[in-house]
Amino acid sequence: MKVCKGCGKKTRAKVSDYCTKCLNKNTDNCLNELQKIRYARRHPNGRPNTIGMKISDWKRRGIIYTDAQLERHLSITQCDCCLKDLAKYRAMDHDHSTGLYRGTICRACNLGLGNFGDDIQLAIENLTRYLNLAINR
Repeated sequence: MKVCKGCGKKTRAKVSDYCTKCLNKNTDNCLNELQKIRYARRHPNGRPNTIGMKISDWKRRGIIYTDAQLERHLSITQCDCCLKDLAKYRAMDHDHSTGLYRGTICRACNLGLGNFGDDIQLAIENLTRYLNLAINR
């Protein structure tokens, strides 16, 4: 059993250092501490990288690239697909069957390609057929 930091009574709390009453009274202090503990458990290596994958993650996922391609990926300012400026996010586009690097694309293009899968030609044909049918209605 732990001793509550707020009132000094013994408590059965496993995660928090406060009893239920003190936790409710001091929600600002107690909950912040509790959230820090829970966050540290979820992310033992610190804050996750939200802008894109790290170079070590690319290699772990089997993406094959040369030093020149990596240099280009890190220095490019426009998306290879839509030609818009790259803001924060840039994706290293690659063929999922071979792992070969195809180019650097923005988040919107990466999500679009991901939704269509690697068989882009079939997706384009189906979309064209759909749009032609929709126009003729």
